[in-house]
Amino acid sequence: MPLSLNSIEIVGGLGTGLVAALCTFFFTPVANRLATRVGAVDQPDHRKLHRSPTPRLGGASMLLGGVLGLAILLLLLAPERLAQLSLSSQLLGVAPGVLLIFLLGVADDVWGVSVGKKFLVQALAAGLVLVSCGAINTLNLPFLGSVELGWLGYGVSFLWLVGVTNAFNLIDGLDGLAAGVGSIVATSVAVVAFVRGDVATTLVAAAVAGACLGFLPHNWNPATTFMGDSGSLTIGFVLAVMAHNSSLKAATTVAVLVPVLALGLPAIDTLLVMGFRFVSSPDRRLTRRVVRMF
Repeated sequence: MPLSLNSIEIVGGLGTGLVAALCTFFFTPVANRLATRVGAVDQPDHRKLHRSPTPRLGGASMLLGGVLGLAILLLLLAPERLAQLSLSSQLLGVAPGVLLIFLLGVADDVWGVSVGKKFLVQALAAGLVLVSCGAINTLNLPFLGSVELGWLGYGVSFLWLVGVTNAFNLIDGLDGLAAGVGSIVATSVAVVAFVRGDVATTLVAAAVAGACLGFLPHNWNPATTFMGDSGSLTIGFVLAVMAHNSSLKAATTVAVLVPVLALGLPAIDTLLVMGFRFVSSPDRRLTRRVVRMF
């Protein structure tokens, strides 16, 4: 008897998450050796908590773990079931943007990348997602109902994708924080997507949650490895895309708000830091205070 869609979501989601967690856990030591060889090592200084040089290319093992989790599931599903889920086409639609963000993170971990170049690459990745998936054209706001955005939706979507990517990157400052928050957010998105019958988002979110959980044992304090920008930027971008695409398919305010609120911690943390920088700036000129926020 062929599996129902609900069965695929439950069994496939759990299996994908488990494979992603195991692969990430076992590949992380390999990524550490690679990081040491290519110079992707975070050196201690007065602004950092770690006391010894620490590899920072854990994002490579996390991406590999998540991809393998999804790949094994795709190989096990019958072709007609794949066509019914439209999973392959949805993954291919966002894969170029995710790969671009990951390569940006690797370059930053190994050589360092300027802020301007980072933003340009992130803008290109966000643009690729908007071209393949479309933009938010309606905001479902509590007490106000639906608000039509029109072409402004592209700006809102762009700010969301780039903003959440960087917000998640900024919380990667304490051992286990980014991986822990990532696993919680991804699990929340997976549950909401499952309730709504969104199979593709359920499985991708399960893969992300598994990758984060598989990385956590190596990242507990004192961490033996960091995910680096290759991990934090990639996880942040994938979570932003999932929440964005989930809101495109949602018909109710609650379905839109849950994945957005799940990302509240990195978003609020970033806004508070920016606000503090603006208020505490010693320069009275408005333009300088605004620049200092970034």
